[in-house]
Amino acid sequence: MPPVRLCDSEMGVQGPGLVEVRATSSMGNGLFATHDISRGTRVIAEVPILAISNVSSLEQDILERDLPAFCAALQHLPQADLQNLGHLHCNGLHNTTEMRQKVRQWYRDRGTTDANGDILKGKKLQDFAKSTAKRFAIFLSNRVEMSTNETDGSGVFPLHSRMNHSCIPNTHSAYNASIQRLTTHAIRDIQAGEQLTTSYLETLCQVFQQRKRMIERDWGFVCGCHACTDLSDEPLRRRMSELGQRLLLRRFPLTVTLGLPVARDDHEALRDAEELVALLEHLGLEGMDLRRMYRACSNYNLDLGFMQGAVQYAQKELELERCMLGTDTAHLQGEMGGAEFWLQLLQRLNN
Repeated sequence: MPPVRLCDSEMGVQGPGLVEVRATSSMGNGLFATHDISRGTRVIAEVPILAISNVSSLEQDILERDLPAFCAALQHLPQADLQNLGHLHCNGLHNTTEMRQKVRQWYRDRGTTDANGDILKGKKLQDFAKSTAKRFAIFLSNRVEMSTNETDGSGVFPLHSRMNHSCIPNTHSAYNASIQRLTTHAIRDIQAGEQLTTSYLETLCQVFQQRKRMIERDWGFVCGCHACTDLSDEPLRRRMSELGQRLLLRRFPLTVTLGLPVARDDHEALRDAEELVALLEHLGLEGMDLRRMYRACSNYNLDLGFMQGAVQYAQKELELERCMLGTDTAHLQGEMGGAEFWLQLLQRLNN
């Protein structure tokens, strides 16, 4: 397949096109840099091919709520977008017999007609439902959360869906409710010709077997990134997982009485969080895990009365947030979700 160069309007960003879609040797299509890209550059800002609201991660809710919403949205999708959707990766495990049955029933209940106005039935209905079920499986394989302060939703984005996974990604993608676009930023310098990668996982503080199991289950492939083929850093990943669990369990008071491994007080929690920060920085994992840990360190310092430490970690979080998300982050103001607003609060408290 020849490279597909993307113009500015397709990317939804200003300036010269920075990426192109082209085939990889073992990962299908991928997204590649056409120019050197500096850390913090917004590479992509795009709208979805298709989006639905009120989404769920529970399997039964996906079939009972998300599937009907998808079928309804699909009826209004232009032919070009239908074709683009059909070319994306599909995890066949999502395309179940129960799903196909529910799609057929959805069309049957509404008396859906074909292009000639004839009600779909028999083999025509079966073929139509089969095609829609596959498209829904593609949607489930590629969808990205699009939550705002008012609604929860998810959508499929054409360029982001071409980005392959890595457990050591060089970009970060997130839906920006302020500009109503999915943005992708370089989280380290990327050379021309290098493939852009992102993490499909919610956290990278997991050992190889944990990551492997989740990737195979949810996306249907085996990751071949350096972290999964060269396990020399596995002891560090294992320690990251342990520290993450200790900090997570601390939210539940019962874990202390049960004797589970958990930080016993704020001093221990701060030490755990700072050790996890050091490991993430050492492995070059400048993503959400590191951003969350900067905030955790800031909070623990504040709780311990160490205002200087709280401000320093908030400043680190702000620098990383701007690298990952840009500066148009008004949507993160609620509950001090954004680093800029958290730092402003700390500075007011310090005056």
